Amino acid sequence: MGIFTVFAFGTGEDIKKTESIISQFARNCSSDKFVIQGSNLLGNKVTVRVREAAAEIIDWLVKQASNKNTINLVGFSRGSITCIRIANVLKKYQKLLEQKVNLIEQDKKLLEQLKELNANIFALDPVAGIGYKKKLAGRQLPSNVTHYVAILQRDEMRREFKPLDMTRLIIESVGETQVSLLPLYGNHSDCLRIKAVGKESTATIAWHTLYQFLKQHGTKFKDDKIPSIINNTIPQGTTKLPEHLDAKQWLILFSQHHSQRAEYFKDAHALKIKDSLIPRKVRTLNNQLKFYVKNSNFFVNSLERGLLKIAYPKVFNYFFERNCLDERYPDDSHCTKEKVIEELKRLNVENPDLFQRLKRRGIKNLDQGIIGEATGFFVLESCASVQQLLPDLVPENVKGQIDQITRLEQLERDVYRLTFRYEREKSELKFFRERSQTKRTGPLRMRVYNLVNYHSELDRSQKYHGILDVMEQEYFKLTKANSSSELWLMLKLTLREYGRTYQISRPAFPREILAELIDIGLSFLKNTIDFIGNLGFIGGSFLYSLGLAMEDLGSRYDELLGELGFNPLKYLAASIALTISVLGYAIKNSFGLKPITELLCSGVSFIRDAAISVVLDVSIDRLDIPEQVPGQEWLDDDSDYGLLRT
Repeated sequence: MGIFTVFAFGTGEDIKKTESIISQFARNCSSDKFVIQGSNLLGNKVTVRVREAAAEIIDWLVKQASNKNTINLVGFSRGSITCIRIANVLKKYQKLLEQKVNLIEQDKKLLEQLKELNANIFALDPVAGIGYKKKLAGRQLPSNVTHYVAILQRDEMRREFKPLDMTRLIIESVGETQVSLLPLYGNHSDCLRIKAVGKESTATIAWHTLYQFLKQHGTKFKDDKIPSIINNTIPQGTTKLPEHLDAKQWLILFSQHHSQRAEYFKDAHALKIKDSLIPRKVRTLNNQLKFYVKNSNFFVNSLERGLLKIAYPKVFNYFFERNCLDERYPDDSHCTKEKVIEELKRLNVENPDLFQRLKRRGIKNLDQGIIGEATGFFVLESCASVQQLLPDLVPENVKGQIDQITRLEQLERDVYRLTFRYEREKSELKFFRERSQTKRTGPLRMRVYNLVNYHSELDRSQKYHGILDVMEQEYFKLTKANSSSELWLMLKLTLREYGRTYQISRPAFPREILAELIDIGLSFLKNTIDFIGNLGFIGGSFLYSLGLAMEDLGSRYDELLGELGFNPLKYLAASIALTISVLGYAIKNSFGLKPITELLCSGVSFIRDAAISVVLDVSIDRLDIPEQVPGQEWLDDDSDYGLLRT
């Protein structure tokens, strides 16, 4: 089996002038490789470089004797998007070969190689850039991607640096592609190198995870060692890293990461001349962290959470799994307080920083055995991210039963991706408003979240089918209301992937006519109110953009002022900045007309759905079919599916 590694630089970077994680790993890679130089600011060279890299991979594949080969792709920023696009080009080429007849022997072999190809992608803060965020080829992971790991920097605030997070990422085949999205503290480039004293942890975690990822998938390095990390704080410029970390050493590194949180946060909010007037915004993933990792107020990502489960199973089970029985850890779960205290004492010696953070979860006096009652969620940690990145650290008893737990976790995350995606992908013309069925997606997401995490009376199988029932209920409501929304189609196709299809009875013809008349009349009324209330869609878009710019500008000026102290001029400037922000907010909402319009439109939609449901009175029966592996079965003609694959 052959191994080929691609290294893709970010915007404006290249192997000659850039010292970063990409350049260091590329220079030290001793197996077959290809380096993609960074594109310019506009990104108009990305397509050419994607084609060049894909052609290089094809040429390499032709020379391989085996049909089973692995492509490892590593990229930073726009380079990460380049890697995803390369995987899509390879998949597209495979489909073209499949459509051809009378292939020559070389093409037959290449087709088999493409079918059996394993592509693994490690994305360092993937950012598509201005104008490319909605391009499908840079957001969709094709089925040839076996592993996808992304580090997402929490503290980047530039609006043009929106990451490929859970709301944008599309997974074509959930059953074949394992995904880990790992938030870390720091701004966009903090994962590339150590920039300053007190901010070493983000880069160190990135270097170690990338090394382990590439090493386990076959990439070779000089002397079989991890490349030295770029360190701007020392004269020689690089620092050697240990070759291997066990689970406890990883947790010490994560403890350092938490201790440096204030420095990363302060740097992210520091004002620089080059961006002092550019409106900035906290990345949306910071408001969605509980959907990336459970106990997000304690863990920065799922890798850290899984490592604690492996290193200190009794402590983890007691404080984060309600001391529930875990079949994988029969001796280390559902323990007495005495056993938990014994392990806590070892943890206090080995990782005092972690122990201090754990104390907030109820440890009053360890010597006296006062540790409070068991806390956490009624769901077991899968350790899926650890198994994906650090499989050598996962005990055999965990590996043997991991599928039972990840099956529930996979379905849970599918719902999160589906609902976030529906909310994200708005009409180009109506980008300033919520989509018509958004009132359903948020509650749907939270129902699933609560079902999985807070119901002690349900086992994993009941929770799994409970999630499907929740989606089914929303699908029934939309179907009975004769909805043509994209949410209806997304729910239908997701339910089908998990083995649920339905037979819908057709109502009598007169009922269909009456329902159609109700639909036409009330939809016309809603669109009229919507158009007028938003001053025409173009006018509404203009006011929203203008108001948003003014609101951000006022906030930015206020941020620039810093502490007001006793300076009267600063108070005057602050009042002006506040006035600009308030005026911007008012303009953004069309001086109060927008919320009134949305309320009226919501009311008309409710009446429409209720009336059509009563008139049509359709019945829906679930068909009993074997459950499919998610992502394996698609519609024969997916033209109506388009960008909706999740």
